[in-house]
Amino acid sequence: MTFGLLLIVLASVLFGTTGTSATFLHSLYGLDPLTVGVWRLFFGAPFLLLASWSITKSTGLSALNKSHVLAVLLFGAALAGYQLSFFQAVIRTQIATATLLAICTAPLMVAFLARIFLKERLSGRVLVALALALPGTALIIGLHGIDAVLSPAYLSGNLLALAAALSYATCVVAGKDLVGRLHPIQAVTLAFTVAALLMLPLAGIPRNLPLAGWLILVYLGLFPTAVAYVLFGLGLKKVTATASSVATLVEPLVATLLAVGLMGERLTAAGWGGAILLLAALVVLSVPERTPTAPETVESLQDKPF
Repeated sequence: MTFGLLLIVLASVLFGTTGTSATFLHSLYGLDPLTVGVWRLFFGAPFLLLASWSITKSTGLSALNKSHVLAVLLFGAALAGYQLSFFQAVIRTQIATATLLAICTAPLMVAFLARIFLKERLSGRVLVALALALPGTALIIGLHGIDAVLSPAYLSGNLLALAAALSYATCVVAGKDLVGRLHPIQAVTLAFTVAALLMLPLAGIPRNLPLAGWLILVYLGLFPTAVAYVLFGLGLKKVTATASSVATLVEPLVATLLAVGLMGERLTAAGWGGAILLLAALVVLSVPERTPTAPETVESLQDKPF
């Protein structure tokens, strides 16, 4: 459990570099977020295919049956749906509002879907972690975008942000089901291939993008996408879907710290408090659960050597 959480936290650290990289691409080279989202999938898919081939050339590909294919298609469609809905939400509403809605509602959706489709039990430990992590994440992101949640002018953007949260939750639940039956790298590779094919009609070649810009896109495809999702898939095999969704809330914390260190932004006292709450949630999740042992009977005591 603890090792699985560590893998997901490492994946979330890589996820957290996406925003800073996308900001550089937009501010320096004028790339819109949707283009960045499409090309990170295109560059990530070949790396994943190579990793899958290197892993499965000795063990062989797992046989795919009808249920596997449906899960792969659902996982891939959800990956593509997240790219489309979240980046469009950022355009149609305030960035802070889109981030709050997409990131803070996703673990609740994961818990709901995992309870229905995976029969996961919401333990007291997970509930405590959710109670700490969700307000902590909101404090990190900042509450200044909360007014736009109920504004009619931002309705379409807010709905798209919720669609992004649902897409992410579907990724987690479908991925959790899939990594239990296929090798995690194979499962992630198949899903990313589907997502890249679905995003193909939206692909446009960035014009006049210098080598430095292409290198940033390659970085996005390799580390916050291919490597991060491999780590996420490996971790998802060892922890529940709901616990993994709480651990991925490290992503906005990393993104905020990068903004503080590289962009000159300042983290408020409330933001530091939110970071403490989020870290406390991870501590709660990492503590092993105690399983009650059956009381010893007289017969069992008689069998013991003294």
